[in-house]
Amino acid sequence: MHERNGQKVLAVCDRDILGKTFEEGKFMLNVKESFYGNQETPGEKINSMALSADQINISGEKAVSCLKKEQDINDSSIMTIAGVPHVQIIKL
Repeated sequence: MHERNGQKVLAVCDRDILGKTFEEGKFMLNVKESFYGNQETPGEKINSMALSADQINISGEKAVSCLKKEQDINDSSIMTIAGVPHVQIIKL
């Protein structure tokens, strides 16, 4: 969880894509450890953190699947870059 401009930003990714960059066409997904962190967190805790977040960045099949149920993410909201699902949620 980060704080930027007074907003809470939750960044969650699968461990196996951490530190990697994915490119497809004009899109690039850079799964930086400096943004996503390197701490494993149980799904229940991620879901509770997501409730208080103003923005959520989710990358990877496991992470998207975990939050998809709790955050009511539609399949049409999931972008896939080089086979990696990615979702950004901004709560207004």
